[in-house]
Amino acid sequence: MNIQKITLFGFLMASLVTQTALAQDTAAPAQAAAASLGSEKRYSDVMIYSPSHGGTGGVVETTQTQGRIEIAISAFANIRSVSINQQKQTTQQPSFATYSVPYSIGKGAQTIEVEVITDQGTYRQRFELKTPTPVEPETEKTVKKPWELVALAGLGSESTSLDIDGTNFDSTSGTYTFYSVAPVYNLFAKDLRFSGLLYSRSPAEGKSTGLTSADVTWNQPWGFAGFTINQIKVDGASAENQNLIRGGTERTFWKGVDTALEARYVTKGFEGGETSSGYYLKAENTHLLDKKRYGYHLGLENESYSKASVSKSALFFGGFFGYQYTERGSFSASYKNKNWSNSGSGLSANYSLSTTDLGWLQHLTWGPEHYGAFNWISRTYTASGSNQSTVTATITSLQASYLYLF
Repeated sequence: MNIQKITLFGFLMASLVTQTALAQDTAAPAQAAAASLGSEKRYSDVMIYSPSHGGTGGVVETTQTQGRIEIAISAFANIRSVSINQQKQTTQQPSFATYSVPYSIGKGAQTIEVEVITDQGTYRQRFELKTPTPVEPETEKTVKKPWELVALAGLGSESTSLDIDGTNFDSTSGTYTFYSVAPVYNLFAKDLRFSGLLYSRSPAEGKSTGLTSADVTWNQPWGFAGFTINQIKVDGASAENQNLIRGGTERTFWKGVDTALEARYVTKGFEGGETSSGYYLKAENTHLLDKKRYGYHLGLENESYSKASVSKSALFFGGFFGYQYTERGSFSASYKNKNWSNSGSGLSANYSLSTTDLGWLQHLTWGPEHYGAFNWISRTYTASGSNQSTVTATITSLQASYLYLF
C-alpha cells in the first residue's frame, strides 16, 4: 500500500479517534456527573428539584407568601427544551439548568409546572407552594446550599477497528475504568456559576487519559456566556491545553421547533509548542414530540495552526433521532457529516468525515443519593477524499457507572 496515500488519513484518524474517544468518555460519564449534581427526583434521565425549598415536586410548604423558588434541572442527555408554566425558557448548558421563579401565594396554593424535553424523552414535574397559616410577606429567599458535589465511577469494555480501503488495518479490544469529580458553586441565585471537573480513564492496556476543566458561566434570560479552561493529559503528561470563550441562546420561532445558536472562540496549545486558534459556529433546529424527538443541525468551523501556518475549515450538517421505550430506558441514533478543506505550508487537501452513532441507555436507582446507569454506544467514523484512501474507524463501548451525590 502507498504509504504517502494513507499518511494524511492516518494522522487524521489517529487524532480524531484519540480526541473524540476522550470527548465521548467525558461527555457520557463526566457530563452526566455534572448534570446530576444535587438531584433527588429520579426520572429516566432528568432530575427536577428545588435547591432553595428542598422539594422534589408535589406540595412544598413555605412560611413566605411571596418570593422566589429555585428550580434546578439536570440530565444525562442533552436538554432540548424547558417550559415553566407553559412559558418557554432559555436553556443554559447541554445537561444542566437553573431558574429563579417568582411566586405569590394567596388563598390556597400556587402551582408551578415544569416540562423538560431531552434527547431521551419528555418529563414533567409540578410544585404546589402553600403556607400552613397566613404570614406577612418576606424578602426573597436565598439559596440554602450554594455548593454542590458529585462523584462518579465505573468500568467499561471497548473494541475498536480501523479499515483502510476495505482492508482491516488494526483491531483492539479491552476493558477500562474511569472516575470523575465535579464541584459547582453558585452566586446571585445561580446567575453566576463556577464549576470544575476532574476526569480520568485508565485502560487495562495502553495509555491513560484525563481531563481537568474549570468553567465560569453567566446565565441570563437572553442566553449564556462563559469561559472554560481545559487540560487534556495522556499518561499524566499534558497533551493539549484549551481556552474557550463561548456564548449562545435558544429560541422558539414556530411551534414544535426549537432553534439553538452557539459560538465559540478556541485557542489551543499542544505538546512540542505548536499552537492553534479558531472559531466554531453552530445552528441547530430540533423538532419535539412526546416520546420521540428528531432534528437537524448545521454550522461552520474554522481553525488555524500558527506554528505550521496551516488552516482548515469545515461545513457540517447532520440529524438525530431518539425514542424512549420505558420511563428509564431509551434508544438514540445520529449522523453528522463534515466537509473539510486544508491549506497552507504546501498542503492542500479536501476531504469529508462522517460520524454515525447508535446508543442505548438504561437507568437504575437505589435511593436519594445513589444512582447508576448502563450505557452502550457504537460510533463509526468514515474519512474520504480525492486521491486519498477511505478510512473507517469504529469504536463500540459498553459501560456501567455509579454516581454518589454529596
